[in-house]
Amino acid sequence: MKIIFNKTGEEGIKEMQGFFSKIPGTIDFADFTSDIIVAQEEVAKYIGDALLEKAITQYHLPEPAPEASGSGDGSDVEASGSGDGSSVEDVAELISRIQMAVTLMAYRDYAQNSDATHTGTGRVSRSDKDSDALNLKLIEQDDLALQRKGLKAMDRLIKFVDDKKFSEWVSSEAYKESRELLIWNADIYERYFPIERNRRVFLMLMPMIRKVQLDHILPRLGATAYQALLTKVKSNVISEAADRQLYDLVCYPIAELALSEAFIKFPTQLFPENMTRQFWNAGNGAAALVLREKLIKDIEDQGMKSLVNLETELAKRAAVTSGEAITEVSIVDIAERMDASNLFARV
Repeated sequence: MKIIFNKTGEEGIKEMQGFFSKIPGTIDFADFTSDIIVAQEEVAKYIGDALLEKAITQYHLPEPAPEASGSGDGSDVEASGSGDGSSVEDVAELISRIQMAVTLMAYRDYAQNSDATHTGTGRVSRSDKDSDALNLKLIEQDDLALQRKGLKAMDRLIKFVDDKKFSEWVSSEAYKESRELLIWNADIYERYFPIERNRRVFLMLMPMIRKVQLDHILPRLGATAYQALLTKVKSNVISEAADRQLYDLVCYPIAELALSEAFIKFPTQLFPENMTRQFWNAGNGAAALVLREKLIKDIEDQGMKSLVNLETELAKRAAVTSGEAITEVSIVDIAERMDASNLFARV
């Protein structure tokens, strides 16, 4: 695999230092190659192989590639806000953002291996034994800071790709799968649960969103109403008050239940710091574990309450449609509706 650095064979380290100045200039760039390849593969998981390959190919061209269409100055792309990413300026920015994400991830991996000397009998710490504890703590803090920088760079890259609607991105599996979701991007998710509009986190949440839709929303709406709502979401035609109300009632439990599941499945470090501050403040040990489980359970419980609100509205609409009076009997009582095994609203 080609890499997105060191075009001339002499500038690799300097290019990477432009994105993270703490990289020592004495490092041999060749030692970075495997870490860069792994980091590029990580980037491809989010933006797709085709778009990464496009950026690498453009990077290695001797001159910027001509635009496929447009005025030549990128103004047509900027004016519409939905360009296809073919302008010289957009591709240059794409390359830069990929390089930043790859630099931070690759250097973190490189530094982790460099904290020990590799000998014929195994690894030996470079640290002085008397300062091992302090050094270990500092290294852990620095490693976490590097990871957070890398994750922020990844989110910055995904946001740019999504905003510019590169054709390779729109045709990618990740994008096409997102359009099968009722909450299909980070900005929509933010309306129902704060995730800092983080595109990377949203892509992580997609499997959980899909599962909540199939396990909880589809059975309650029924196949016809569910498909009708999804079609309106895809077409961006949710404008009537009744549709908007239903959409809101559907999205709150999706956002809450999906996130509670994600907090169980993924390491805390993969989420933005503000989203997990309560987890970090809890520290370590059994007490912290209990608090973490409680916080996750609180989000899940809120999701189940949001499902109750959805079911109540569905019961009211069904009663109006049938011409029946809306009474306590026509709405499933709260205790029954809070039972996770009850997947259907009784109307």
